Amino acid sequence: MVNLYSGSHSANIFYKLIFNWLRTAPTSQGHYWVCPSTQRCRRCQRPHHSLLHLETRPGDSEHPNPPPTLLPPNSPNIVSSFATRADSNPIRVLLMTSRVLVVAPDGSTTRARALLDSASSTSFISEHLAQHLRLPRHRRFAHIAGIGGVLHHSLSQSVVRFSVTHPTSTEQVFDVEAVVLPKVTHNLPLHPVPFDHNWQHLSDLRLADPDFGSPGSIDLLLGIDVFSTIVLHGRRFGPPGSPSAFETSFGWVLAGVIDKESPQHHIASYHTSMLTGDDLLRTFWEVEERSSGNPSLSLDERSVVNHFRDTHCRDGSGRFIVQLPRKPHAKPLGESRSTAVRRFLSLERSLRSRGRFEEFSGVIKEYFDMDHAEPVPAPDLEKPCDQVFYLPMH
Repeated sequence: MVNLYSGSHSANIFYKLIFNWLRTAPTSQGHYWVCPSTQRCRRCQRPHHSLLHLETRPGDSEHPNPPPTLLPPNSPNIVSSFATRADSNPIRVLLMTSRVLVVAPDGSTTRARALLDSASSTSFISEHLAQHLRLPRHRRFAHIAGIGGVLHHSLSQSVVRFSVTHPTSTEQVFDVEAVVLPKVTHNLPLHPVPFDHNWQHLSDLRLADPDFGSPGSIDLLLGIDVFSTIVLHGRRFGPPGSPSAFETSFGWVLAGVIDKESPQHHIASYHTSMLTGDDLLRTFWEVEERSSGNPSLSLDERSVVNHFRDTHCRDGSGRFIVQLPRKPHAKPLGESRSTAVRRFLSLERSLRSRGRFEEFSGVIKEYFDMDHAEPVPAPDLEKPCDQVFYLPMH
């Protein structure tokens, strides 16, 4: 940032820099600024440098607006849109929502609510659902921008792969690659939409989302990559003010304007644009400033930071692993094995007397099968009591 003061030497230098820059700015014929440069382009004889010459194609505007970003060639523009109008009399609309069964690569499944968006060229998944399924992730450098070109702060996005299918029938399975977002959209629909018995054209349909009219969270946004494969030929259209029905592999989904009185609320609008590749112009002008001084940390805090840096790693599923820190010169906890063994045997007798030992044994076996627990190595059992501690079983 430059502070300009009237008559100051620094201001004069700054103005000269701006004037010199304008001398090389492009002109209005295929360019953006008219400038006082005495240099002439060797291609169009306009007052700018030849390296800044831009060709004007037939049909282009005489005064084009400068492009908002400069991207590498062949960079796909991935756009997702969800918008509703905001006026003094907002109307209720239904967007295509469906209940689906989400299948992770390891075979684990869960039910989720999906928004079908044919205007999105990629799919999205909520952070909550991705963590619930423990989906393996990989990183992709991309921009996620909203209305007005506001960019997401992070250039590196998490991408996961999974499958979706009908909640009760797994005959058709659709593979999905989705970008992980903290939240996909607002709850949909924005206002409750009760089922109207006058909608006779919907009476015999098996809906993909039976709770289509109740506002609820959206776990997935399935873009055109999935939408184009699940949409079928069936269509149902009713009278004005009633939703239309569209047949999909998950059932019938509803969409359209509902002619009902709505509460007076401002309606939010949600747009997402994902531009793959580096934004060269933005990278050229932006300078990230890092603090020159280290944060003030205590000895214990510094030791914890160093411990994390030296021992953390990432396994094949994408989860981070770090060793538990140990406080140096800690007071020994004393002998604890006999108390832990005595407590475990007491618990075993209590469970057997109530006929619940087999249930308890099955839970412990499941811990081992899911790698939530593992046997203690034999050498560790021989360590002295000042080096180990046995947690009593509750």
